[in-house]
Amino acid sequence: MEHGSLAENLSSKTLDWKKRFQIAVGTAKGLVYIHEECLEWILHCDIKPQNIVIDSNYQPKVSDFGLSWLLNRGDVKSSKISRLRLRGTRGYMAPEWVLNMPITSKVDVHSYGIVLLELVTGRSPSIGVQGIDGKQLMQGTLSKWVKQQRDVTETWIGMIVDPTLDGKYDEVDHALPILRQGSSMSAENPDDVLISPSGMFSAGFYRVGQNAYCFAIWFSKPCHDGSHTIVWMANRDTPVNGRRSKLSVLKTGNLVLQSLVNGTLWQSFDSPTDTLLHEQPLTRHDRLVSARSQSDDSSDIQHLLAGFYGFGLPTRKNKINDSRIAVFDSSGYFTSSDKLEFQSADFGRGPWRRLTLDFDGNLRLYSLEEQKGIWSVTWQAMSNSCRIHGICGPKSICSYDPSSGPKCACLPGFKMKNQADWNDGCEPEFNLSCDDHDFKFVQFHHTNFFGYHYDILRNHTLEECAKACLKLCCIAFQYRYFPKDGAYRCYPKWELRNGYHYPSYNGTLYLKLPKSFQYNKPVEGLKLNCSINQTKQLERAYHKRTGYGSLEILIWCASVIGLLELICVILVFRFKQFTYAELKTATRGFSEEIGRGGCGVVYKGVLSDQRIAAIKASGVLSTWRMENGSLARNLMSNSLDWKKRFDIAVGTAKGLAYLHEECLEWVLHCDVKPQNILLDSNYQPKVADFGLSKLLNRDNLKGPSFSKIRGARGYMAPEWVYNLPITSKVDIYSYGIVILEMVTRRNPTNGIPAVETSGEIWHQKLEAWVKGKKNGAAAMSWVEELIDPAMGYDYDRNKMENLLEVAIKCTEAERHARPSMSKIVQLLQSATQ
Repeated sequence: MEHGSLAENLSSKTLDWKKRFQIAVGTAKGLVYIHEECLEWILHCDIKPQNIVIDSNYQPKVSDFGLSWLLNRGDVKSSKISRLRLRGTRGYMAPEWVLNMPITSKVDVHSYGIVLLELVTGRSPSIGVQGIDGKQLMQGTLSKWVKQQRDVTETWIGMIVDPTLDGKYDEVDHALPILRQGSSMSAENPDDVLISPSGMFSAGFYRVGQNAYCFAIWFSKPCHDGSHTIVWMANRDTPVNGRRSKLSVLKTGNLVLQSLVNGTLWQSFDSPTDTLLHEQPLTRHDRLVSARSQSDDSSDIQHLLAGFYGFGLPTRKNKINDSRIAVFDSSGYFTSSDKLEFQSADFGRGPWRRLTLDFDGNLRLYSLEEQKGIWSVTWQAMSNSCRIHGICGPKSICSYDPSSGPKCACLPGFKMKNQADWNDGCEPEFNLSCDDHDFKFVQFHHTNFFGYHYDILRNHTLEECAKACLKLCCIAFQYRYFPKDGAYRCYPKWELRNGYHYPSYNGTLYLKLPKSFQYNKPVEGLKLNCSINQTKQLERAYHKRTGYGSLEILIWCASVIGLLELICVILVFRFKQFTYAELKTATRGFSEEIGRGGCGVVYKGVLSDQRIAAIKASGVLSTWRMENGSLARNLMSNSLDWKKRFDIAVGTAKGLAYLHEECLEWVLHCDVKPQNILLDSNYQPKVADFGLSKLLNRDNLKGPSFSKIRGARGYMAPEWVYNLPITSKVDIYSYGIVILEMVTRRNPTNGIPAVETSGEIWHQKLEAWVKGKKNGAAAMSWVEELIDPAMGYDYDRNKMENLLEVAIKCTEAERHARPSMSKIVQLLQSATQ
């Protein structure tokens, strides 16, 4: 990405307001794609300027999915999401991470909002907001500061916008034109058009021929050949216009005619032509009428009715429903009151779609590929176009090849009536008459012409059928055997339409031709082009692998030989384990270094059998063996009585007080939780796992700087998300949560199911639940309501109450209200006296 990250560009002051707006829109589209359009939805979990990279055209791309989470469409309420470990960067994280709320795509939305604020203001949320006097507004976040400015003054936009823009920006980015009352539109001026708020649709007089214009709606962005895709015309035969009215195109593509009081007098959605847009209904009173041909937009006889035959196939029986309606949404899902449902191959929000009854009579759903400027077919009613009524016109045959599509051909003795249009079909090259002696019948196997027969003649021989046809002055007859009846049926035809040749059909067509006509083979027809300009069909192709048999056998043999050699080595030589003393002797005290790797140093060694070996020395961490494991494991096993729990609370407080106030270099643990508190044989606790800890020099009064969030969900202090200074009070908050969990045996990660809101169970934070119990219960019963039932009634109430009171103080939202660890030790020890 030629222009690097958004963070680099913001720091170098190279972005004007247009580029910033473009980056904002592009990033939003990227997040919409991963949230709603992917096969598996994705939560990015780390949206920030460093993870938005910009190409040569200043188009943004969302990158770095190292912290992302795949979310199956069916797992919206999965418990796995609520157990996600904390992810993200300080200043950009949503409150849900710390407030123990369900994690959804809204966490990315929050981060995106912070990025937008940074994009507009030029202020980094990671370092807080600077006041006029240069001091940091420690109690505020970037979003809070912007809201304050908005509420204080009417000129708030000018006060928050990045000063490097020098006032060169638009408060309203796009002032899109709308026709006002009394204004006019001219066909001579191609720019005199209506544009939808999204800029996707245009409406105006569209040129359809020599000095001919129709009022139409089209997609604003042209295809690669410069043409536009029309989705609606007011009247394809005679143009229409309106007087003393207000016309506007809504963002859905609906053209609305409104009166002075904004009453809708007319709208294009009520008068569909051959195309439906998303959210445009098709009722029992509407119909789609296709264009006559690919190059002629005038109406044709092909139409889709939403009447008494329903929205399914014409042969399907449906109960009459006066409220029949059908519509497809922005995700590409079509549904109707008659239970006809389907969805596009690229199902999901994102691309613009249109449902069009094409000139060939097939109903297709198209999706727009904006970058390529083409419409892709993502669903069609008839995969085999030859099954469409009258696709090749009268007296012609349609044959279908999946690789090349439908192909129309005239019957022998017939020619195309109109070389430019198959809708007109074919006409005979001879004079049709009813003279029995001048004609003969020529047979065509596997060929069927549906309908248009005089009658169905049963139990007729072939000769009887031919005589009946000549007597009726037919032009052909269909002769077919039905195994179920054990007899043939004869269909004398008075017209030939819907001709279809397919090998699986077991009937035969007998065409009446002059006796003088010499028939050798079927006349080659022209391929029917049933596609719209620059369209393609999305298909899933499955190819059978071929040509890899020998390679697979070779790989299999090599694998077997390798496995046998490995077994022989193990059985004959065996793997030897060396003691530390043997390795030290072999390397002469680890004296000759021959290389370094990511996991340790490599030394040259000579083994006792004089073999030379490379020996890697990896780092080893030695700790005391804690016989009783972690506090988390003991809480689950119910092995702790109240005395042990109280002693663990005091011992842990002493350990943290030592780290915070007595070490030569003060230490912030940053990940205090039951899994990191180990118990020895006497159930004395030890604070362990300093992988996330931070050394704090005694002289550094401002506190350490953190670029990443540290800790575990449910145990983290609010400072991590609210962009406040990180001090020892974050460990104190986590310690308070551990005490509450130890006393109540309630897991803070999962929360406490408390209130049902809008059909969903609200999970309350553990500390809020405890405080609610204390404030809402009787003075002498709140402790009993919170105590772990596994302790029974055998406990010292005063000590447990003291423990809960200390924990409540530790979990205050305001960090200055929390006591120090040394003070906590004093409070707990006072309860034992």
